[in-house]
Amino acid sequence: MRDFISGLKMSFGYFSALFVKLGEDDRFDKTQKLSWMLGLLPFVGLVIAFISVGLYYLISNWYFALLSAILYLMLSGFLHLEAVIDVIDAIYAKLSGKDAYAIIKEPTVGAIGVIWGGSFLILEVGGIVFLLLHQRYSDVLMMSVVSRVGLLYVLYFFEFKSTFVSILKESLDIRWLIFWGVVVILKCYMIAIALFVAYVVGRMLGFRNGDVLGFTLEATQICFIAITAITL
Repeated sequence: MRDFISGLKMSFGYFSALFVKLGEDDRFDKTQKLSWMLGLLPFVGLVIAFISVGLYYLISNWYFALLSAILYLMLSGFLHLEAVIDVIDAIYAKLSGKDAYAIIKEPTVGAIGVIWGGSFLILEVGGIVFLLLHQRYSDVLMMSVVSRVGLLYVLYFFEFKSTFVSILKESLDIRWLIFWGVVVILKCYMIAIALFVAYVVGRMLGFRNGDVLGFTLEATQICFIAITAITL
């Protein structure tokens, strides 16, 4: 039970911007804690999306749809949009003959990466607003959950050039893949999209790291919104 509670706190603390106080026991010192931390990642996404949808449900107009969409990104910590910028900068750097891994680790960002990051921001915010205005609340929840389930599958099937991500990979219990795969079975094609995105980006960069995971999450969410919009 202590590992579960610690893993839950760590999952919210590291994968969201929700204010969760981590204690001295909440450290990466046990495989079981990390397993809970990873396995609860889609649940964290569900909570973030639920808060966002709940805000719009209280006051249903276009302004609060926009506010709810931005709140969703804020609660996610904007970390994944930063990953989009870093990945794009590294891809363009490699096309110019530079070391993509060195570029992706630099604290500075390039203009092309910022443009791509801004485009992803517009597409995601606009997409969530679109879903809310059409009262597709369950789709917003599913988008947040299935995109994070996709990350678990990506983490399981690919190797990463990152010590931290490699530690997480070793701690991932396959039973979480089975559990969450059943939960999102009606949208399981999104897992395939996440794997495809991670494969292509990894091939373009020559490696995969935490930024590739962030890029994959954002791309999967946008693909989910686009597919939903097409089928409306």
